[in-house]
Amino acid sequence: MLSFAIVLTSIFTLLCLIIGKASLASATLILGLFFLFTLYLQWLPISVFIIYLVLALLLNHPPLRQRYLSRPLQALFVRRKKHWLPPQLPHSEGWLERKIITGLIQWHHLHAQPAPRINAQEQAFLDGPTHQLCQLINSEPCQGGINEACWRYLNQRGFFALSQPYHLGGHAFSCYGINKIIQKVASVNSEIAETVALHNSLGSASFLQHCAPREAQSIWLRAICKGRKQALFSVEPATLVQQMTPLQGELTIDKHPSPVMPDLLILPVRLTAKGEEHYLLIETEHCKQLSFTCQNQLGSFSIAAYPFALSDLICPETVKPWYCRAQAWLKLNLSALQAAQMKQALISTHSTTDAPLATPDTTKQPRSDRLVGLLLRVASFDACIAMTCSATDNGENPILIADLLTNEVDHTRSRYVLPLSSQYFEYLYACHPYLLDEYKNCQGPQQLERFDLQVISHLGFTLNQLLIVFTHKFFARYPYRACDQFYFKLIKRYSHILAVLGEDLLFSSPLPVSRDKQQGRLLRLLSLIYAMTALLRSHQHTTIKYSALDKVINEIEALLQNISGNMKGSLIGRLFCWLFLPNNPLYVPESDQNYQLISQEIAQQKINFQHLCGDINQAQPTSPSSD
Repeated sequence: MLSFAIVLTSIFTLLCLIIGKASLASATLILGLFFLFTLYLQWLPISVFIIYLVLALLLNHPPLRQRYLSRPLQALFVRRKKHWLPPQLPHSEGWLERKIITGLIQWHHLHAQPAPRINAQEQAFLDGPTHQLCQLINSEPCQGGINEACWRYLNQRGFFALSQPYHLGGHAFSCYGINKIIQKVASVNSEIAETVALHNSLGSASFLQHCAPREAQSIWLRAICKGRKQALFSVEPATLVQQMTPLQGELTIDKHPSPVMPDLLILPVRLTAKGEEHYLLIETEHCKQLSFTCQNQLGSFSIAAYPFALSDLICPETVKPWYCRAQAWLKLNLSALQAAQMKQALISTHSTTDAPLATPDTTKQPRSDRLVGLLLRVASFDACIAMTCSATDNGENPILIADLLTNEVDHTRSRYVLPLSSQYFEYLYACHPYLLDEYKNCQGPQQLERFDLQVISHLGFTLNQLLIVFTHKFFARYPYRACDQFYFKLIKRYSHILAVLGEDLLFSSPLPVSRDKQQGRLLRLLSLIYAMTALLRSHQHTTIKYSALDKVINEIEALLQNISGNMKGSLIGRLFCWLFLPNNPLYVPESDQNYQLISQEIAQQKINFQHLCGDINQAQPTSPSSD
């Protein structure tokens, strides 16, 4: 009986490994040879071999497999997809998030992207126009908005076209360079920095480049990038058509804020109250219905009964792909504001670590847990920004990557409101190797053949993940060592657990509220694993890097315990947790052995952040606690 159990376990293990790595025909052949070997040694009765032959015929004969296996699985998909959120984002292959979600991340994936660097042009812009802008802000403080002088300086020096290519009149700066520019501006005025972030993502120049007709591009784009003309892209979806015929409409806007009178307006237009947004280009020089007022250095414009032809509208189908990508750029740019806020909090925080660092006996100093925690969070967030910017600068699609960064911002008590993150289902559609094709091909019998090609591979992929997580739980040990290999092993472990939890999210049957909460937990788990990969590939001081990694590990283990506790409400959930989720958290103790090094690093980081922010009259905006 024991040998029989061992053989069955070996068969199951071999099946999982083979189906996860090889084709169905190859897996069947290898298993057939294994069964013949066991039959020759008389480990199994011949009846087991006969059952195997029947199953092998069923799996390798397409008509039989489609009729008796794929069709029931297709029906299961149809039932389950009613509870899934449909895909909303444009399809992308995914970058590092694909490797994390599928558990296929390798060591070289962490070091495939080069470290981001500021080039000479970006450094000159930081030291020149950006520094001068900070001085201008201090000389003419902005209260309740951006004054006209600052607005004109931003426009004339190209702050609204930082990412536009050279041939259009922009600066063609990298994502990392733009992030540093926004951080420096945010050190003296967060509102102006937010305006720069907005115009370099959801801005008029970007809209004209990707969505406007060629005639409008030739007239406006280069003039706007060069600062000769000013344009305003409205993100407020409140513009409604008051009167409309099959060919024409009439537009009315009341008191839309604008610091100066723009030369071109790009306004969202809704043809119906709940309809999608079209966009309309209005040249203010020829718009007699437009009026502009200025009170206390703040302006606003209104338009009364402006007629336009419906053919002049830019349709949503043209705008949607750009808008989705622009939202991702906005998240990346706004992350600079949160980074600046955290660094300002670190600079302004005083503790005993600042003065007596030269004292020989530093162990007698009371530890400032708040300051150390803030430094570790800054280190983690900076590493995420650097890796994200490096990926986007090297051509990766930023849509989902920006969400990971946004999710990390949401847990730093930021005072900045960012666009909402995508649901975890979007990550599954983009990063799962088989799910999106199965989703598209499970509608009817005519799509059964295409569905059949994916479902067997999906089954093998799932069994392979379950086996790896099961093995890691009961046989793998993780003795703590402060080295890259230890943290990478944990990243691999958490990635496989995330893959298994994703399959559970797809095919379990929780209530809608529970399913939404589980999506949030998995998205948080993904962002924490992403933070681990960013820290591991960063070039920070090893003491700070490993301390920040320990802090993230403790957060992940607490989150896994939370997930496990919420899944134990049913018998299947308890069985799932017992087989695959860790019973006891792998908490990493925070050590005081390297306290002197951490204290010195805090002082050094303060110097670095002050250098980034500049000596602009020691101006520091008020910021809430960020740790």
